[in-house]
Amino acid sequence: MDLAIESGHVIKPKVGWYQKVDMNTGEIIEKSYRLKDTYNFSFWHPVLQCEKFINFIDQRYRVGSGDIMKEDTVEEIYEVMEDQ
Repeated sequence: MDLAIESGHVIKPKVGWYQKVDMNTGEIIEKSYRLKDTYNFSFWHPVLQCEKFINFIDQRYRVGSGDIMKEDTVEEIYEVMEDQ
């Protein structure tokens, strides 16, 4: 639920209540849900299939694949360590 709120797919208009957001229009869908009423396929399927939610999760949890340090920086560190 926290990720859906953070991504903007769900809002919490008042304590204990949740509403879904139409990500195409930005409109709040009128029906309100208690947390226990969100534990079902019909609530989550549209959120989990939404391309914007998939991209949000991908960006949030993507692991970098490039070099953390440049090669010349690593060599400089080794040179400094050898000099000590």
